[in-house]
Order: sequence, then structure tokens, then C-alpha cells
Amino acid sequence: DCDFEENSCSWSIEGFRRVSNNEQNSMGGFNDKMHRNGSERFLIFDATNESYASLKSTQTAIEGLRCLNVWYIFRGSKKSHIQVFVQGIGRGNSSAIWETSMSGTGWRRATVGIDVQYSNMVTIFIRGRTGGANCKIGIDDIVFKLASCLDCNFLDGLCSWEGKGWNVRTKSNYAVTEFKSTREQSVLISGFNVYPGEKCFSFQYQIKDFKRENILTQVQSNDNNSWSLVWSSQSQHQLHEWNEISVTINVKNKSNIAIRFLHGNFSNATNITLHSIELSNTNRITTIVKLGSTDITTSAVATTVNTSLYYAKDGVLIGSIIGGLAFTLSVLLIVTYLY
Repeated sequence: DCDFEENSCSWSIEGFRRVSNNEQNSMGGFNDKMHRNGSERFLIFDATNESYASLKSTQTAIEGLRCLNVWYIFRGSKKSHIQVFVQGIGRGNSSAIWETSMSGTGWRRATVGIDVQYSNMVTIFIRGRTGGANCKIGIDDIVFKLASCLDCNFLDGLCSWEGKGWNVRTKSNYAVTEFKSTREQSVLISGFNVYPGEKCFSFQYQIKDFKRENILTQVQSNDNNSWSLVWSSQSQHQLHEWNEISVTINVKNKSNIAIRFLHGNFSNATNITLHSIELSNTNRITTIVKLGSTDITTSAVATTVNTSLYYAKDGVLIGSIIGGLAFTLSVLLIVTYLY
């Protein structure tokens, strides 16, 4: 992680230079994204002709699903470019996993998913190319997370997810995102390209509808601008009933994931709530988990959950969690079967 306030942290810089907001007049208002005072610093690359600059991480990323967030800005009438590369340790070739090109913009955040599985470690490169004279590129506030970009507990908003009508609601120790509307569908779409390959995608949801109407829940992946159905379930959802879905998704490069709730006529009393979205390399059989009727929290805090039923894909009941649970307590698992 680096905000470039004091130094360049663990990033090796070539072509970029650190500047402060005190220099913004000479750059046409090209100041730090926080717009607080004159002490903030960021990186800038300006050139008299079309040329390159780069950042290279001096620390390596270990195996697993990782997430890189970086703020960037372009200035100038011609298009400039930014690319993110990864290179396996001991391997000569590097591959571009994200890129964008445009002319003058405000500050924007890039969310880049990195799946470190073909090598135990990788080095990250951020390369910029200006469009020519009077074109500039700014970089700021790099954050590297040891988790998937899709993971979200909504404590910091919608994370990398996008959707109209979804509002984050925070309780004492956890948060959810909530949708209430009479429209025919509510959709939450990942705002970045999902890691390619076979992954396990899971989320928890609750539908409150006093009319107990049927609502179709779908998970879809977008490969090459064509949405394909990955999982769907249609049932009558009782008031306050929490459900968890875990499904294996095999996605291609440059894909998005959408969680979609469909209904012919949402009532004014219908609320849809999402919590604890996760993506992992673990392969699982498709499962639906009944989490009971109480409020839930993330696994990082103590919580009380009523009796929970775990269902396999073929409908066989494979376990139930008895009594109130806390993350500090052991879980009593009783294997049972459907009558």
C-alpha cells in the first residue's frame, strides 16, 4: 500500500515523479484526489512526446486471489494509457491483466483482480504511456488486498460492486446492502473483470415480502458481452429468512458477475438484502444454506444464529448447526437426512 505522502514506499519508480498540491497550478488543477490541503502528494508523469513510465513492486504477491486498487487521472487532449502487468518470479514473460486509455479525466479508481496460481510469487508492474506533448498521467493511493476483489461485507460501501437502488445499511458490527423497489428486477454487477478459471462464488441474501410471492434469484457471468446463467432458484421466500448460496463458476477472461433478482411485480413491501459476498479458488458442490430468521454478522465477529440447515445440490440434508453460534465457539455438527 502507498499514498506517496512521504515516499514511494515499496514501489520502484521510473519516469514518474512525486509532486504536491502546491504544484497544481502548473498542472491545470491536477491535484491530489482528496482535495484537502496543500500537503498531499501523488505521482505524475509528463512528457514532451509519446513515451513510457512505470512502477514496479519491490515486494512480491504470494499465491491466492488478490486485489489491487489504484487511483489514476489523465490530462491532455490526446489519449494516454495505463496497464497493469504481473510477472512470475523466475519467469521472463509478463502479461497485462488490466488496461485503459482515454483523454482528460477526473480521478478514477481501477480495481484489478490478480489470481496468483501459476507461480508462488509475482511482481506487479503499472505502466503508463502519454499521448504526446501536454499529456500527463497521475497515480495515487495504491492498495493491495490479500483477498478477492469480489469479497464484500459492505462495511466500506458496495466495494467493487455496482447497482442502482442498492443502499448500504450499517448496524453495530456489520453491514448489508438493501434494495427496495417495485421494478421488475434488481441487479448487482461486479465492477471489474473476474479472475478466469473455476471459482467458488457465494453470498447471503434475505427477501422480505409479506405476500410470500415467488422471486427468481440468479447468478450470471458475462463472457464476451453475452450473459450466461450460472445458477438460479425460484421459491417462495418467507419473511426474514436468510439464505446462503455457494456455486462453482467457470469464467473466461474479461468477465463480470451479476447477482440478479427477478419478479413480475415487486410489491412496496418487498426488501432484498445482500451480505458477505465471497469468491475463492475452492471448488464446492452447489449448496443452499438456510441461515434462519435472525440478523447475521460476518464471521469476524461474535454472532447468534438460529438453527441452520445445509442442503446439497440433490436436496439431501447434510447437516444442521444447533443453537447459538459464535466464532470463538466450536460448532456442533449433526448429520441428518431428509425424511
